[in-house]
Amino acid sequence: MIGSDDVLACFIAGNVFTWDDWFRLETKDDSLQPTIDMLLNVGIFMWFGAVCPWHLLAHNNVIPLYRLIPLGILVLLLRRLPMILAFQKGIHQVEDFRRALFLGYFGPIGVSAIFYLYISKEFLREIEYDGHVREDAAHLSEMMDVVVWFLVACSIVGHGLSIPLGKLGFYLPRTISTALSSDRLSFAQSSARDTDGEDRDQDTANDFASVFRRRRPVENGVPNAPTANSSSGNLSGPQGDRIRPQISAPSNPRAIGRVVTASSANIAQLSPDGPGSTERFQRSIRFGDEEPKSSTSA
Repeated sequence: MIGSDDVLACFIAGNVFTWDDWFRLETKDDSLQPTIDMLLNVGIFMWFGAVCPWHLLAHNNVIPLYRLIPLGILVLLLRRLPMILAFQKGIHQVEDFRRALFLGYFGPIGVSAIFYLYISKEFLREIEYDGHVREDAAHLSEMMDVVVWFLVACSIVGHGLSIPLGKLGFYLPRTISTALSSDRLSFAQSSARDTDGEDRDQDTANDFASVFRRRRPVENGVPNAPTANSSSGNLSGPQGDRIRPQISAPSNPRAIGRVVTASSANIAQLSPDGPGSTERFQRSIRFGDEEPKSSTSA
């Protein structure tokens, strides 16, 4: 509207949209604008790589490469940083020195620089003498071509890698320390589990073996039969050792039925030592499907 160039119009429009953060909050959950923004950025960077005169950056008659590299570093460091630090107190959005450093360093050189480069080259081509472009104008055009494109490449590489490398330098030592601590902890826990498991297995084996050590006393290689202690009802060996009673389980694993007792006559007949034996008769168990064939059977 005022007859200026396109870059200034875009700059003013961007400041208006971000003046009170209203536009960002309204489009925070909108997926259309970030998608368009990403596509435009990718397209611009692809165009940069396609039209950049890479051969002039290494071989030119204007400025050698060993002078271009310090120039790019000094421009990135001194182009914005001194002015931001000088006017820090007058900019209320810059609250501390760290934000001033961040704001002074991150000033990408890209679209606007290339835009002004092409406008300048178009203007210099119109400076002619005897039908040809003047020699100083041609020299200045070549110098601008090399310097501006090199600074754009430095800005893309420097500003583009600063955040990833900064995050890597900040999180990498912490991540390595956490990983090493986790490895040490897991190794200690696994060692403790192995030790505890071996101890538990050994205890289980000892308990299991202790059951089978309770055997009947043996004398001269022959097991001694236990005798009945009439007063206490316990079985004891020749040395008075307490013997665990030998209880036999039923051979058929059916559900246990009712307990039955035998008569005195049957006790004498079923006694292993024959009639008149004083051996105590142990009870037997009858299952539900086993009915006695006669009244004398137990």
